[in-house]
Order: sequence, then structure tokens, then C-alpha cells
Amino acid sequence: MKRECPTIDVKACESLLHRLPPEILVEILRQYLQLGTRLRDLGQLSLVCKRWRVIVESAAVLWSGIDGAEGPSIVHKALHAAKDTPLDLTFYEHKSRMGRRAFFEAIGERIAHWRSLTAVLRSAHWDFALDALENGIAPNLETLHLSAQYGAEKKRNMVTLFGGNPAPSKLKEISLVHIPINLARLQLSGLKSISLWRTPSVSSIEIMNAIRGSPMIESIRLEHLHSLSLGAASQRGSDGDAAGNPPIHLGSLLRLLLEAVPVPFLYLLLSSISAPRLQTFTVRRELEARSTAEEFIASLRHQIPTLSRLTTDAHAIRICIASPGHYHIVVGGLDIALDMDGLPSTHSRETLYWICDHLGRDLRNLPLHLDVENWTAEDLSPLEWFNCRLYATKLKLFANPCYRAELERVILTVSRPTSTPMTWLFPQVKVIEITVLGENGGGDTIVEMIKNRHSAGFGQHGVVKPKPFREIRLAHGGKSPRGAPPPPIMEFLNKIRNVAKGADVYWENVKL
Repeated sequence: MKRECPTIDVKACESLLHRLPPEILVEILRQYLQLGTRLRDLGQLSLVCKRWRVIVESAAVLWSGIDGAEGPSIVHKALHAAKDTPLDLTFYEHKSRMGRRAFFEAIGERIAHWRSLTAVLRSAHWDFALDALENGIAPNLETLHLSAQYGAEKKRNMVTLFGGNPAPSKLKEISLVHIPINLARLQLSGLKSISLWRTPSVSSIEIMNAIRGSPMIESIRLEHLHSLSLGAASQRGSDGDAAGNPPIHLGSLLRLLLEAVPVPFLYLLLSSISAPRLQTFTVRRELEARSTAEEFIASLRHQIPTLSRLTTDAHAIRICIASPGHYHIVVGGLDIALDMDGLPSTHSRETLYWICDHLGRDLRNLPLHLDVENWTAEDLSPLEWFNCRLYATKLKLFANPCYRAELERVILTVSRPTSTPMTWLFPQVKVIEITVLGENGGGDTIVEMIKNRHSAGFGQHGVVKPKPFREIRLAHGGKSPRGAPPPPIMEFLNKIRNVAKGADVYWENVKL
């Protein structure tokens, strides 16, 4: 017997929909807008029926998220419809459908209702963009993100916000990129997040005061703030802490990123704070002199318990080394990148070895993923040091075409036992990735390396033979005219498969 499909009473469904309480309909539409729906689409919803039009146009909360990409008519309509609702304002100049001046003049009249402002300007010229912030009061402002192009910090002198008054007490997040804001006058406190990138003339005192006044802060990002060296050293006490001040306990701090900040400030900050809940710590710095390297290590000494905790749950350690003095170490929540080109090799190695020896756990228990990129130095002692101390299971050898000879030298180094002492480099490697350069891929060197390692036996003095590779991943290091990956070099790849002894061979991430 044929079953009949149930019928749907469309009129009954429409009746139920129309009987929805207005507040529930508004909440549904608000959630809909949060998925990325544009305000201009609200106009189409208001065409459903008279009741919907009245609800949509009278629900101020639906119009509170205003973006310059909507265009001038929608922006002005939203500003009117939002009434006294807190406003979330966004202006990405590269995709805005209205001019910068028109947008900021329109929203400036409603500064008392601003809840958040995100402005990303594509020009280094940003006069008049902050007129409302400079002269007005924004008592409800919680989030402020201002970004301009490189050079913007040179186009205007220091900008004082809110008529020289302190920042609103509700301000919890502040992010500045290339914008010279007078932070001292803001007297920042109670922050949840602070992010500064190339913010000129900011002082170490201002940053430390903002952090000290924000015990519930969760995220700190300070990048390329060269002016922080001013006054940082003078704030230290004789014992290395900040000028007799009590330690700053940041019990809510989860993320700390410090890139290209002066080492004196790095020392000041790390010697002053405790962050028992820190989840990620990223530090990137050029160490141009031995004294700078020593001060950098002294900074980290204050956070050895933190380093230990961040690496506790790590499943692997990744180290990238690039000649002659670039090192990048990632273990768990710890991320350290150092540029030590200006240091003698002995001093750069001392710094690297100290870091590896003070991460709070025996790194030999972790598999090492080692990337060797554009290695030009003849001194291969760092590779030998890692070989003795760490358990490498994945090795990546990468080079640009101009470093072909250097890459072949590194490949030769792992093709035979070293002599001081007699041992194979990285005998536990299971996965190897190699850049292929030239029409034949530098193929003979790569083929010979795989053949030697797979056919090696126990040598004199108990030299342990290397394990056979499980995966061999190859990729072309040059560029094709149209940017697409070049076709496989089949003659070369057939030679690889002949010596692979069952290992999986990949070309450009495609298994052969």
C-alpha cells in the first residue's frame, strides 16, 4: 500500500510565525546578523509584512553594528534607528563604500554611544579621522582598535584623546598600529587586552603602569616598540626587580607576545610579573651584541618556572635553524625566535644551548622536528649538538635556488657518519623533507644519501646505523612561470623509489 506524504498547512505555519512575540523575533534576527548578514538585508526582511517592518525598524539593537562597507545611506539609517543603543563601529578603508571623512563625521555625533571602534586605514595620512576621539568623551567605549599604514606615526605629532582626560573606565581592549597616541594622559587601567605595534614615543613607565593597573589582563602584545628602552634600565632596583615596587601578579594573563622590544624593557617586564596561568609566551628578538644576549638570558631566568610549565604538556619540539644565526624554537606554549647574525658563532651557540637546557624538562624525551633552511655556514656544530642532545624524528632540508651548493653540503653531511665523534647525524629520523633544486633535482646527492642510510650497517666502535625512512617528501624549490608546481622529475623520482626500500615517497605532497 502506497504511503501518502503528510501534508503541511502553510497557512498554519505562517500564522504561528506571525504570532511569535516581538522580542523572540528580534533575538532571532540579532543572531542572524551576527553570522555576517549585512544591515541592508534588514530592509528586505521588513518587506515580509507590515508587522515585521514595524518590529525591524523599531528594534534599535538590530542596527547597532555599523560598518562603512554598508555605504552612506545604510550607515545614516542605522545611526538613526539605533537610537541610544551602544554602537559597534567598523571602518576598513580598503573595502568601505563611503569616504573616511564622511564616515567619521557621521559617527562622531554619536560618540557618547560608542561601545567599540575598529578603524583600519590604508593611508599614512589620517588627519581628521580621530577628531571625535580627540575632542569628545566616550563614556561607554569598551574596545578601541586603530591601525594605519607604515609611516603614519611620522605624519602627525602625538595625539591626545578625550580632551586630555583619562580613558573611559569601561575601556577593556586597546590596539594601536602606527598611531602615536599619548598613553600617559589615558592613564590606562583595568584592561583585558593591550596590543601595541610601532606605537612611537610610548615609554616603559606608561606600559608598566598600565599593566600594574590591570591585574585581570588576559593578553599583552608589544611589537617593535623601540622607544621602550628609554627609562627601562633606570626602573630596575639593585636586585633586578622594578625599582622597589612589589611584583605584579597577573593571575588572568593567558597570552604574552614580545617582539622586537628592547632587551632592557624585556628584563624589566619579565623580572616584575608573575603569570601562573600563562598559556602562550612568544618572544622574538635580535641579539646584536654579547651583552644583549647575556641580558636576554638574564631576563628569561626570572621566568624559568613559567618556561617549565609551558613545555610540560608538549608532544614535540620544533626547531628551525637558518644560517648563520637564526633560531626558532617552539615547545608547547613557548615560542622563541632569535636573530643572532651579529654575534660570533660561539656566543650564539651559548645562548641557544642555555635556552634548550632550561626549558624545565628533558627534551630528549620529545621527538624533534628540525628544519634547516638556507644554511650557509661551514660550521655544522649546531647540527651535531642537536644530534647529541635531542631525538630527531623529522628532518626538513630547505633552500632557495641560490643556496643549492650549501644545501648539497648539508645533504652530504647526513649521508655518512661524522668523524667527531663517529656517529650518524639524526639516526632516528623517520620523515625527511628535501627541497629539490635544478632540473635533475640535485638528484644524485639526494639519491646517494637515501641509499647510504638505508644500506648502512653497524660500523666500527659500535656506531649505530640510522633507521630507514618511513616517508620521503620532496618539493621543487624553484618557481614555474605561472606559479603552478612544476611536473614531477620522473627519472629522478624513479631513482628515489628504487632506494626508498618501501618508504612512502611524496612529490609536492602527492603520494607517488
